[in-house]
Amino acid sequence: MEKLVELTDGDEFRAANDEAATGEMDVRTLERLKSEGFDVGVFESVLSWEEVYDIAIAWDSKRVRCAASSKSPPHQLLSYIYNAELEWMPGQVVTEKAQDTMTRTTAALESADWKFVERGEDRAIYLAALASVRLPTRTTFAQVITDSTTGAPYPHLKSVASTYAKLLACLVGDTTWDDYFMKGDDAATPGVDAKRKCVSDWSDAVRRRVVAALNRDAEGSQP
Repeated sequence: MEKLVELTDGDEFRAANDEAATGEMDVRTLERLKSEGFDVGVFESVLSWEEVYDIAIAWDSKRVRCAASSKSPPHQLLSYIYNAELEWMPGQVVTEKAQDTMTRTTAALESADWKFVERGEDRAIYLAALASVRLPTRTTFAQVITDSTTGAPYPHLKSVASTYAKLLACLVGDTTWDDYFMKGDDAATPGVDAKRKCVSDWSDAVRRRVVAALNRDAEGSQP
């Protein structure tokens, strides 16, 4: 089946043809939506393209907000936002953001001036979700990855704490992407390919947390 409505990746969704709007969707797309906990059965009652689009926008926004609350360290969260949500290739993140601080990177999300956003007011909800991604820039990296109830790093971030021991006392907003690419004081300066892999791996780590959270939410909402 060549007709495709890409409900989670923006441009393809908008560019899909009218035949797809009647509910004919690529099997892979439906499977991905299912893996994210989306109830694809909802499309059985959808009557118009506008309804499908509104549903997709709401789901996109929910996914972004879920990522923002996933207790992911700053470099992983922003890798996910730029790579998975804003559709930047890992190499583009490396080329354009490597020397940027987390404060500067996050501030860019508050602007609606994205080249891929050409949808007008119908994307306002999604843009609001992107703008809701706030990093505790004046908080130390150690505090960000530490569970306040236990005083220890979140279980899923123990390896992060050891890998970036030199950043624990640093304010998150002052750290740069390059700080995270350098893993340990004795580590060799990584090449471009290694940095691209880092961005991809970090993005995937958050994606897994998001999918798990969405699935838990879907299971909890079932009667």
